[in-house]
Amino acid sequence: MRNIVFAAALLLSFSALADPQKLVDDEWVIGPGSMKGETFTLKETLPVKVIVEGMADTKKGFTVRVLPVKVWQDYKDKKITAKGLEDYIAAKGIMYKKTHKLNAGDWAVMVENSENMFKSMSVRVKIVVNPKDED
Repeated sequence: MRNIVFAAALLLSFSALADPQKLVDDEWVIGPGSMKGETFTLKETLPVKVIVEGMADTKKGFTVRVLPVKVWQDYKDKKITAKGLEDYIAAKGIMYKKTHKLNAGDWAVMVENSENMFKSMSVRVKIVVNPKDED
């Protein structure tokens, strides 16, 4: 029994020691009232750091959400409204930086030009799985 517990603890520690995996490090241009997202799959529960920094025409802010892919797809397809997204991690502002502990599954990071109805905006988006520096 002691060997099984030791083996399980050893396996858990390997994911904690894994190198960070940068999924996205890009500049996104998002039209007025539009959104853009990136999807990814986690095979196990891991920390995921999301950074979205306003670059141009973001003075009014933008909305960032971290949510399951199915929910994001339903929102894009207008099967649900923003009110249906209230249970998911969201923030409005001109800078977003947070590390989330996400369960295994398919996830999306969505950035919405929600506060600017007349201009496109530009944001720098970084998504890192298993970051070394968790906030």
